[in-house]
Amino acid sequence: MSKRRHNKRPHATRRRPASRARNPRGDGFTNALTGLGTAGYDRRLATTFGVGLELALNPYLIRDLMRGDAIARKVVAKQVDMAFAGGVEWRAISPAGDDLKAPLLAELTRLKALARIKSARIWGRAFGLAILVINADDGGAPEEPLNLALLNRITHLRKVDKPRIVKIELDTSGGDRDGEAEYYTIQTAGGMPLRIHHTRVIRFDGLEVDEDTFERLNYSHDTVLQPVWEVLKDHQTGGSVLSAQLEDSIKVIWKIRGLHDAIAAGDAGFVQNWMQSMSMFTSAFRAMGIDSEGEDVSFLTKPLKESVDVFMALMHRVSAAADLPLVELFGMAPSGLSTDDKSGTRRYYDKIRSEEQEGALKAALDRLVEVITAQRTSPLEGALISYTWPSLWSPTAAEVAALNKQTAETHAIMVGLGAWAPAAAADALAPAMGVEVMIPTEEAPE
Repeated sequence: MSKRRHNKRPHATRRRPASRARNPRGDGFTNALTGLGTAGYDRRLATTFGVGLELALNPYLIRDLMRGDAIARKVVAKQVDMAFAGGVEWRAISPAGDDLKAPLLAELTRLKALARIKSARIWGRAFGLAILVINADDGGAPEEPLNLALLNRITHLRKVDKPRIVKIELDTSGGDRDGEAEYYTIQTAGGMPLRIHHTRVIRFDGLEVDEDTFERLNYSHDTVLQPVWEVLKDHQTGGSVLSAQLEDSIKVIWKIRGLHDAIAAGDAGFVQNWMQSMSMFTSAFRAMGIDSEGEDVSFLTKPLKESVDVFMALMHRVSAAADLPLVELFGMAPSGLSTDDKSGTRRYYDKIRSEEQEGALKAALDRLVEVITAQRTSPLEGALISYTWPSLWSPTAAEVAALNKQTAETHAIMVGLGAWAPAAAADALAPAMGVEVMIPTEEAPE
């Protein structure tokens, strides 16, 4: 039996081509074909976050925004304006128990206290810092601590914006106020510097920042416009583009017989006279008159729905960045919803109460009340002063009726249990219902 001889060759190991080995899988987090996860192709890998232009260091730009941009001004001032929208309810009682509300209101009017506090708070949010200087007659210099025991009278209150605060000196004692402002040097109306102790100042800050940024911003916080700046620019650009598209949305198409021959022959007058005559005819008769052989006039309308949708998306971005409901910022309900954004408005009212009425404005009013009641030449010396903020939410007639119904049912339950007398329940319900309830009494027998 014959055997075939096979030429034996050394066994060669088959290797995957180097190019194929280096290629990543197409279903992985890295895809060389689409660029996903590949530096230089995937935009996510090159995305970084930065502040960009620091508005707090550009006060002139902030002034221009507050004066020329309605949305930017709302972002800054709307919250404070709404906090004061319902006014403030005051109560003042003397140590002897006398009602001093009238003298208190007169004193607040003399000092223009609420208007100055409101203005300082608004511009503190705009610039990142503003102060209200208490000019007081206490026998001490402005750079000395305010002595309430020797305070005769508050002369006036002066608002000073951050650009006019020349220098801020911090407390470096290591005590309770270490790192906080000790002295403020402001620029007077005559251009001279004036050093003021912090006890004569009510401070209003903007958006809180970290300690390093606080120091870099000259010991002040950030403007509330900073997080809104980029999206606000996008919104304004979108509005400009939409306006340009609106102007260019309708095109008139003229089909003129012999137009090509007239242009080739250099007869521009023919075209101009034709269009001018058509415009005059349209203006006079509110109609279009054309020759019947081949000539035509039509209008090409460009759809704007997609552009409007994009512009609405930009409005939502501004609303989210400013933390302001769309209905409050732009005066319109969110698109596509059958609501007026009541949930967002209620949450916004809670924010106003937290940040303003129980926050910065409360601190300012408390300090002002403390100084006012220390004036030795005022009938308010030693008076007990309190204040309340009216509710920001105005209930509808249906909500009032539902609340009255619930209250009446509660009174009826208590009367049924024998805890309240019918007459007492009726007297309690009458003011809420806006009626006068008469309870018949039994006549004594003759």
